Amino acid sequence: MQLFDLPLDQLQTYKPEKTAPKDFSEFWKLSLEELAKVQAEPDLQPVDYPADGVKVYRLTYKSFENARITGWYAVPDKEGPHPAIVKYHGYNASYDGEIHEMVNWALHGYAAFGMLVRGQQSSEDTSISPHGHALGWMTKGILDKDTYYYRGVYLDAVRALEVISSFDEVDETRIGVTGGSQGGGLTIAAAALSDIPKAAVADYPYLSNFE
Repeated sequence: MQLFDLPLDQLQTYKPEKTAPKDFSEFWKLSLEELAKVQAEPDLQPVDYPADGVKVYRLTYKSFENARITGWYAVPDKEGPHPAIVKYHGYNASYDGEIHEMVNWALHGYAAFGMLVRGQQSSEDTSISPHGHALGWMTKGILDKDTYYYRGVYLDAVRALEVISSFDEVDETRIGVTGGSQGGGLTIAAAALSDIPKAAVADYPYLSNFE
């Protein structure tokens, strides 16, 4: 046991203190309205992947502040509609884009999209920090709720769900979200901000339970 761990019985019943300011819900309502002003314009580029029974694409779409967000999309090579999974990766930890994991999900019958987080991999980061920040993205724009980096990331995660649910081969009533570490935190945020996911599995969520 780590010195900072709680006993197991306390962890099983732990509920964090609520720290949301009074304008929290209104802030995210307005943020989602701002996202809605950007047309997604999804673009699917076929990828020659060495596996039978699956179609693979490089999916790119426009998101918050017109950032071009990308990732790998794999779908069973048979008539749908298919249940879908949207996966968010760990903090700066998706060096191959998790393309092989998306293919594995597709081979098991799911349409699967692995979103690459803005700035950390090959997705565009249009957010501008009005002040200096530590190396990485944790404190980028953190002095203002409107400029904080993760505001855009959360909205990118919501837009990923909107795009996937719009595809004809996807069963919009059976979409789930998942991810570990940073991806676990994004899973919780996306499920809170969107009604699209019907299931959410957050694996050891990082970037959660913080103000």
